[in-house]
Amino acid sequence: MANDPVDGDNRCNREIRTDRAASIGTRGLVSVDPQDGVVIEPKRMVVDCNVENPADRHADFQDARDMPEPTTPDATPTSWFGEYLRHSRLPLASFAFVLPLVVIYEGGVALMDGDAVRNGAELWLRVSLGTLGWEHRLLLPALTLGLLLAAQHASARPWRFAPSVLSGMLLECLAWGAGLVAGAQLYGMLVAVLLTAPPPVAACTWAGGSLGGVVAFAGAGIYEEVLFRLALLPMIAAIGVALGQTPTASRVSAVVLSSLLFAVAHHVGPHGESLHVAVFLFRFAAGGFFACVFLRRGFGVAAGAHAAYDIMVGV
Repeated sequence: MANDPVDGDNRCNREIRTDRAASIGTRGLVSVDPQDGVVIEPKRMVVDCNVENPADRHADFQDARDMPEPTTPDATPTSWFGEYLRHSRLPLASFAFVLPLVVIYEGGVALMDGDAVRNGAELWLRVSLGTLGWEHRLLLPALTLGLLLAAQHASARPWRFAPSVLSGMLLECLAWGAGLVAGAQLYGMLVAVLLTAPPPVAACTWAGGSLGGVVAFAGAGIYEEVLFRLALLPMIAAIGVALGQTPTASRVSAVVLSSLLFAVAHHVGPHGESLHVAVFLFRFAAGGFFACVFLRRGFGVAAGAHAAYDIMVGV
């Protein structure tokens, strides 16, 4: 037609039936016949020429069988920091991180006077196991490490993480420990303003020399966190939920009560310190600090931060 801008060879949405000559080399239109070689299969094709400017129209021939499968866009790559935060919370990472602390502590106890470096939390745990007839010296560390492996199994998460996670956990623990030391110093200055003879708030006592202190601090980092954070805190939270508290309220109650027991534990028993209100309040605040680290960052970071703080103020 004279008024039709599209000529007869380029009509929009026309159907084309391929012939033998035009189809040689056309994708998807060639089959092999056992008698005479190449045989062209006629295909019904559609030309889409719905373009405003006829001179720029582009015909796209595509067999429906050759359409690519829909693909899902690749997920946005997670940053290294995000991967670290996720993997460092794995119970498996906590197992690998606290294992050296367990070896240092148990090996040090074997080489030194064990009673001189043991802390109250460990003694209470061992007494509890002793009432059940379980008194082997290595049973408590074995149960601690086994509990972490059981938690990893229960989480149904992969049993792997990047080795760099452990070095990141070490740096994080040092940062948390240094932060608590700074807080203790500020608290000490505040107490000095209010009291004429303030106690050494950040000090931690032990029997023996520096080696004995390192061994004792490693044990405190492990077994105080096992007792007050890994065991008591979830137990108190579960009791709160059973009594009708909301999950948030039960966690807050668990943090407060476990921190209170943590503070009390430092002033009872044969190795307990003399009671002083300022020291007790600091222990309570430190317990809340470690409880929050435990809830947000996991057992390994909490135990490491605890040991790092003790070493910073005691060695």
